[in-house]
Formats: sequence, structure tokens, C-alpha cells
Amino acid sequence: MATASTRGRRQIGDDRMMSRSKSSGMQHIARCVLLVVLLTQFVAQPAIANGVLHGTVVNVSRKGAVVADAEVVLRANVEGQFVPVARTVTAHDGTFWFTGLPFEGLGPFLPGANCEGVHYPGPRIALTESQPVASATIEVFDTVQSPSPLTVKEHDIMIQVDAEVLQVRERLVIENTSRTCFVGCPSHAGGSPVTFSLGIPAEFTRVTFDKEAFGRRFDLVHGKLVTGIPWPPGSRELAFSYIVPSEDKTLRWKRTIDSPCRRLQIALRTEERHRVSGSVPLQATDSEGVYEFESSGNAFAVGDTIEIQLHDVPSSPATKARWGAIVALLIMLGVASIVAWRTRRPSA
Repeated sequence: MATASTRGRRQIGDDRMMSRSKSSGMQHIARCVLLVVLLTQFVAQPAIANGVLHGTVVNVSRKGAVVADAEVVLRANVEGQFVPVARTVTAHDGTFWFTGLPFEGLGPFLPGANCEGVHYPGPRIALTESQPVASATIEVFDTVQSPSPLTVKEHDIMIQVDAEVLQVRERLVIENTSRTCFVGCPSHAGGSPVTFSLGIPAEFTRVTFDKEAFGRRFDLVHGKLVTGIPWPPGSRELAFSYIVPSEDKTLRWKRTIDSPCRRLQIALRTEERHRVSGSVPLQATDSEGVYEFESSGNAFAVGDTIEIQLHDVPSSPATKARWGAIVALLIMLGVASIVAWRTRRPSA
């Protein structure tokens, strides 16, 4: 009896062990199937938007002190233009975070900070699956309204004599050597702040800027081109072209200095030899009709006048044609008057 009972217990134990083994095998198979399903879904789905861009806003004018409560705007390249896609505010330690950014479709990203009414763009950043996290430091500056810290490091002027007009191209390298951002002040009551002006001849026509961003920010105020573009520390190149017409025998180009200028160079090109005079020393003249003026030793102050004149300018073919037409018309009128007088004389 004892033997049978032992065998019965052993048989029951074996059945339980077999049942547990079958159950664990089924669970292992289920887990494998679930893992395959999850992997298949992960491969089939697009990349998850989990990019992170963080950084710090610092004030360079205050030796890199962090800036709290500064608005940070994140822009993304959409169809070739950077448009705002997110905004945040810096924490007490000057840090900011943007999370959940996609890896495709909106890159690269351009973070920028607003401080005292001026927007300071940071570096362009691209996020990828291999580099989903990136950091950036955005530098801002204290602002100043006056006096202007701007100086012109280089001022190159090319004047091309064409018929009865002067085609002029200017290039200025403008520097702000201070550690503040110049925002200017209004030139008159109720006006907008002015940071830079162009003292080109008042009779100019068809001004064209090389960079469209500058062209949109310059306005004509009281016959003078002015702008209120903020000027942070560093250098900027400003290049533009315009036309100065003239109808007399002297072609004259005259402008005033916009900011203190350390080096001024003027090249005048003409197809014919002329008697040329100018307020800037003439350095050289070649056989191809190029007159070069340069003043690198003497600096120009704001408001100084520079002038170039071409004397005894021959009339252009168009002018000669107009005068020829006028003379021919006068002759025809004279002949017609004589004929009419002779026709009326016998009857009288």
C-alpha cells in the first residue's frame, strides 16, 4: 500500500511538472511572437520626433553673464525660409530647452534670443538620428542709443562714365568695435531710430542693394536713405549701386561721409580722356581711362564732403541727335516761312 501510494504521489508530481513545462513553453513562444510583432512595427513606422535642442543665453557686454527670462525663438527651414516653430523662456540660470523635434522635414534649426527689443540669432543646428541632441550658446548685448560706435574700415567706390550719367557702385565695411549693440535714436520728433545713413548725391536714381535684407530696411527720409538696423559688435559689408544723371558739360559726383572712415578709394572709368579734379588725392591714371583716387593716410569725419568732377565732357550721340533734330526743325520752319511769304507777296 505504501509503495502504491508513493508511486501515486510521484505520478501526480510528474504530471504537475509536465503541466508547468508546457505552460512555460507556451509563454516563451508568446513572448517571441510579441517581440517579432513589436520589431516589425518599429521598422515599419517613421522615425519618432525625439530630437532635443538646448542651450544658454549669455550677455557678452556683461562678461558672459547668463540672462534669465529671455525669450528664445526656434526657427526652422521651411521651403527655403526660416519661420518660427516654437518659443520658450530661459530659466534663472539662462538655459532653455526644446524637445520633441523631428529629424526630417524642418531642419536645420535656428535658435535666437530677444533682448531689449533686438533679436540675436544663434548657430544653425541640424538634428539626426545619430545625433539627436545638440546644444547652442546665444550671445546678446546691452544696447546703446548714442554716440554711434560705428566706423567705416573700408570704403571702395567705382564710378563708370556712361553717356550723360554716372553709374556708381559703393562697398563699405562697417565695424562696431564696442561691446554693445547700437540701436540709434530718432533723427526728428516722432521718427524712428536711425543707426546709419547714406550721404549719396540727392539726385540719385535706381538704388539697388546687393543684399535684399538691406534693401528692405532702408527708407528715404527727407531725401536721404536711412536705416534703423541694430548693429551688434563686429563687421558688416554693405554694397549697393545707383545712377547720377547730368545734362551739362560737367559731370559731378558729390557725397558726404556717413561715419568716420579710415580708408577711402575711388576708381573712375571713362572711355575718353577728361580733365578730372577731386577732393581726394589723385594717385594714378592709366591709358585706358581709369583714374584712381585714394586717401588712406587721412581719416574722414562724419559730414566731410568728397567730390569728383569731369570737365569738358563731350556730348553723347543722343544729345547730338537731339540738337541736330532741333536745328533741322528750325531750318524747316524757316524755309516754310520764306515760301509762305513769297507766295503771299504777288497777291499783295
